[in-house]
Amino acid sequence: MDDKKGPGVTFEALRMEAERIVKERETESVGDNELQLVRLTHELEVHQVELELQNEELQRANKELEASRKEFVDLHQFAPVAFVTVNEKSLIEQANDAAARMFAGSKHFLAGRLFSLLIYPPDQDVYFSCLEKIALNEGKGSCELRLNAEASGRLVHVKLQAAAKHDWQGLIHWRLALVDITEPKRLEDELRRSRDELELRVKERTAELERSNRELQDFAFIASHDLQEPLRKIRTFGSLIEGKSGHLLPEQSRDFLVRMQKAAERMQTLLGSLLDYSWVATKSEQFKETDLNRSLKAALSNLEVLIEEKGVQVDVEELPSLKADRNQMIQLFQNLIANAAKFNGNDRSPFIKIYARPVEGSKGVEAYRVFVEDNGIGFKEKHLDKLFAPFQRLHGRTEYEGVGMGLAICRKIVERHGGEITAKSELGRGATFIVTLPVNRNKG
Repeated sequence: MDDKKGPGVTFEALRMEAERIVKERETESVGDNELQLVRLTHELEVHQVELELQNEELQRANKELEASRKEFVDLHQFAPVAFVTVNEKSLIEQANDAAARMFAGSKHFLAGRLFSLLIYPPDQDVYFSCLEKIALNEGKGSCELRLNAEASGRLVHVKLQAAAKHDWQGLIHWRLALVDITEPKRLEDELRRSRDELELRVKERTAELERSNRELQDFAFIASHDLQEPLRKIRTFGSLIEGKSGHLLPEQSRDFLVRMQKAAERMQTLLGSLLDYSWVATKSEQFKETDLNRSLKAALSNLEVLIEEKGVQVDVEELPSLKADRNQMIQLFQNLIANAAKFNGNDRSPFIKIYARPVEGSKGVEAYRVFVEDNGIGFKEKHLDKLFAPFQRLHGRTEYEGVGMGLAICRKIVERHGGEITAKSELGRGATFIVTLPVNRNKG
């Protein structure tokens, strides 16, 4: 018989071996059996010590596990987020304190209830659709829905996060975390209502301003147009008086007549400029693909007499094409060139350079900057805002003719095209007017 026992021998096997030796001892000599019994007894004692150590370790591990379980239960119960466990039949198995508070009841109130019945009926499809997706994907998912708080009779907006778990029998259990978002939703709804109300007010105010602007433009057009006729009569009758009876009038009376004629002429020029200004909006055309080279050529043709009279040299580079009102582009160039020709320095030959540069954007060329440079008298840049205002002048009428509407019309044209106009200059060193025009402007 083999008396060597391996390390894998159990306490029960040793006990059985000892009993066998004791029985054999009754019929055989003591000798070897006693030695083997002593050895077995020693091994039993060793195993007993090991079992006691293992028992102590198991007890310690059990205490730690119980402490962890209690800590988890405490965290689960006192967490600010509502946790609910639902079985396959949608019956609530567990619910923490936050879930009870959410429904203004108790955990006993929730236990065994159908969770789906706590969902606001219009949102039940959202809930089941969410669980279906999770079940198919074997993962986690979330959705937003409303719950009926039966005790308080109010709706609770929640963000639901769900996860599917299977028990040892293969049955599915749904673990639901419910975050109350009622207050953020209320604030969101208030913000949306405020935004909608503000947008409505802005639309109403914009419509009112557009209506007022149209009325003002119509008034300016009608007033300036209707005033043209009496002015023409004043000038006509003044010319008749001067032609037929001028030589009979005293010198002072003739001077008064000349002043009256000049005032009527100036008034007629002012009204014509006012008409041009109002026509930018009232007599405009739809935007079409426009070659700025052709528009510039037409403007130069209209100013041919002025350019020859002033001896202006015009240098033109190739200009781009873009969507614009062709007639207004002609007027824009005409006003800018006439302005440059008028304010030239007497000590130098007038020179005007016209060119364009692209403005790159994320999708390529988005706009063009058109430059009109001159070597005239220039201006102080602190007067830049005044420069484009209607009827504003930087110089007296005796120095330079005009009524101060040319650049104001330019700005109105450019703004209608969705662009910008500005200028840079130094007194006595010429000026550069910069017009930025978008490539595409669908409507005016």
